[in-house]
Amino acid sequence: MSHKWDLFISHASEDKDFVRPLAESLRAQRLAVWFDEFELKPGMGLRESIDQGLLSSRFGLVVLSPSFFAKSWPKWELDGLVQLTRSSSDAMILPIWHKVDQSEVAAFSPSLANIVAIPSFEDPDRAASDVLRVLRPRPTAVEVAREILVGLKFPAPALSDDWWLDAAVWSAPAFGEGTFQEASSWGWWGFPLPPEGDSADVKGQRIAWAAMQHSWQKAAAEQRIAQCTHPSRVLEFIDSQPGLAATAESELDYLLCYVPQLGIPGCAGFLETLIDSVFLEASSSIKAAPTRGAAGWILRESDLCGIAPDELVEHYFWPTDPAGTSPDAGVLAWVDAAAWIASTVSDWLPSPIKVRLRQGLASSVMQGRMRHGGIAAWNIRENERWMKLMYSGPIGMTKGDYVREARQVFEERIVASRQLLGLPESPGELVDHIASWGVFESCSPRSAQVQRSTEGQMNS
Repeated sequence: MSHKWDLFISHASEDKDFVRPLAESLRAQRLAVWFDEFELKPGMGLRESIDQGLLSSRFGLVVLSPSFFAKSWPKWELDGLVQLTRSSSDAMILPIWHKVDQSEVAAFSPSLANIVAIPSFEDPDRAASDVLRVLRPRPTAVEVAREILVGLKFPAPALSDDWWLDAAVWSAPAFGEGTFQEASSWGWWGFPLPPEGDSADVKGQRIAWAAMQHSWQKAAAEQRIAQCTHPSRVLEFIDSQPGLAATAESELDYLLCYVPQLGIPGCAGFLETLIDSVFLEASSSIKAAPTRGAAGWILRESDLCGIAPDELVEHYFWPTDPAGTSPDAGVLAWVDAAAWIASTVSDWLPSPIKVRLRQGLASSVMQGRMRHGGIAAWNIRENERWMKLMYSGPIGMTKGDYVREARQVFEERIVASRQLLGLPESPGELVDHIASWGVFESCSPRSAQVQRSTEGQMNS
């Protein structure tokens, strides 16, 4: 038999001060509760509505009290519940003893006195917890998830909150999960979630970690935690996000893609010992194929594994590969990375690393990729003039005209970089630094044939 309600509450009106918060607490736990104040509306037939509630409920919750014993109406409801219990194996009576003891219940109904009851202790929330243990002997997936979140000091809302519907959506399978492209499936500041499963425990684990991951991904975007962030601020961010420190420790490769600066010796704080031990164990394979893993491992080598500056900058800011097997860490545009390296804000970088990154950004390889990177994470839209410069370069211009145009457009665009990264220098000062790398002068005019070829490749 299907039931519309989990339980029907039979009580005396004099006990409303106890029964009302009890009913509200049970409903907050996503139980379907027939309670007169919830269900009876003006114009409804009283007896018919109660009959329907009795017939359509799994349990009859009877609040036995001196007031209940003294009135006829609750007794009529109780008679209905008793009759349903006798005629159906589904229906059950669950008594709550409120301000009465066994002798008083036995004097009213010997059969009720033999049913194991819940003492009210005049505490609605405590009684609601006891009722839940009867109705739900094993916790649901959402209850498991909430217990995990509360244990990790995550601000989990009540089970009745629609937020849990969103949390379930966040825990849905990611595109590419379980394939060789899984690393690129989780999004920026995303890490592998616990595996899917059918049990409440397994589902609850995944929902809980998906909820925490969604939270720290949102926080990373709001606080702009990326490759340019000072390591101390990165560590503060990790420590402030429930569950993130434990995830970072178990997923160092992902972490050192999003924030490779923690791979610099002495910059990883509470993760330093762990990163060092993993690096020492894997150093030979890291040196053999430095660009296969996270950029943070490269930075741990004093010679940066001997890779070229353009490879280093590519791997530091935009770790990607043609097969799509790297985490999604490329959130900065080329101009933002260049502005940061040109600023004194990046002076915390060890000099050899800063020099190599600057050389990589200024190299001939990077000049062909000035448009590299996106800034969608912070909702910065590139204007048409900037895009034309990035994609067309100096076509149709003399070298001098192109340098003047590039400097002017860079200065306009770098205003966003300053705001994004908190750079103290003026746009003009930053552009002067970038120009001193020889970036603009070395972009010689290309032929129309080369331009058409480039546009064709972009369109394809």
